[in-house]
Amino acid sequence: MVFLLTLVLVFRGFASAMGGQDLELNPLLREAKEKNPEILAARKNWEAAQARILPSKTWMEPEVAAEYMGFPLSGVNAASAVEKRYTVAQKIPFPGKLFWRGKAAGHEARREEGMYLAVQVEVIAGVKEAYYDFLYADRAVKIFRENVELVRGFAKIAESKYSVGKVSQSDALKAQVELSKMLNKLVAFQQEREIAQARLNALLDRRPEMALDAPAEPAFLPVELDVAKLERLALVHRPEMHVAVHHVEHTKAELNAARADYLPDVMVQYGMRAMNGAQPDAVAMLRLSLPMLRFRRQSSIIASVEREREHAQAQLRSVETVTRYEVKKFLVHVQTAQRLVELYRSTVSPQTKQLLRVAQANYQSDKIGFLDLLDSYRTFIDFQLEYYQALADYGKSLAHLERVVGKDLPAE
Repeated sequence: MVFLLTLVLVFRGFASAMGGQDLELNPLLREAKEKNPEILAARKNWEAAQARILPSKTWMEPEVAAEYMGFPLSGVNAASAVEKRYTVAQKIPFPGKLFWRGKAAGHEARREEGMYLAVQVEVIAGVKEAYYDFLYADRAVKIFRENVELVRGFAKIAESKYSVGKVSQSDALKAQVELSKMLNKLVAFQQEREIAQARLNALLDRRPEMALDAPAEPAFLPVELDVAKLERLALVHRPEMHVAVHHVEHTKAELNAARADYLPDVMVQYGMRAMNGAQPDAVAMLRLSLPMLRFRRQSSIIASVEREREHAQAQLRSVETVTRYEVKKFLVHVQTAQRLVELYRSTVSPQTKQLLRVAQANYQSDKIGFLDLLDSYRTFIDFQLEYYQALADYGKSLAHLERVVGKDLPAE
């Protein structure tokens, strides 16, 4: 009777593990977006790139000058100068040069934005993965703690039967050996739980040793996904695609800017000149740069930028190919884990519970031996672990798929 009560408590403990706990996933995701150092650093890079756009398409500052000529060598005295000249000058780039520099800086900023978003989705996927690892390890610890009591119940039954001569001493010893194995596995899963907890804390910029509540098991929401639709979403929304596209556009703008550097810039200067005893008059000057005289140098620069553009285009094709592959890969992982979770919930769970109840009753009535009872018990334990492993795999695979697609995938 005592053993039956222990068994019922184990079943109830397993059922309660499938209910709500304290640590929810969504608040962790919000905290990661606000506090994760990698995300914050990537955002600052993006903001810095945005700040470079305006200077890249703005004229250089004007220059002012004051010239004094014809004063005695015996001393510098501006008042005794024969000629005084005051001028202001402005360099004016050839039309189009600053436009392409600004376009290049704009695409570089958009590229940095994509890198910021890529870091963000990578961290979010990491938080989800760490959460599901933490969930699995936490549930495994809970399962083994509860089943230690179950094995102790086995040992008491074996000792009771041995005391009346119904079984050999080996049954009691086997129960003790099984209990030792259980305690060893409990220690191993406690270590896994600590590691998963430390990783989750690190992603949230917390102290690694900070204690976390037991994770709430997320509702299992099957999703209906189509590979062609996912590919279209990924090619539009994946941050790495955003980065690659704007890298190509950046190099195109840089190439146009390099070609525009063949054209001359203009220096305009205007001022006033005053000479002793004469009426002040105006002075003006117009100067042109001659970049065409640096033809070989500029041609080498253009050739280098062209290679960069070709490199960026090849990278874009590579990202497209990898994206299609990863969509297919993680979709298969999601679908496999989803089928396993559904199978465990609908079929395996009731069967293994019934198997353990029948085995326990048969052992107490001497219809089966102790090894048969242990086999039924191990099957029950393995099911619980495999169920949570499948649930964790489903959550992690879906997180990886969402990372590739670049957005959350709601259940349909």
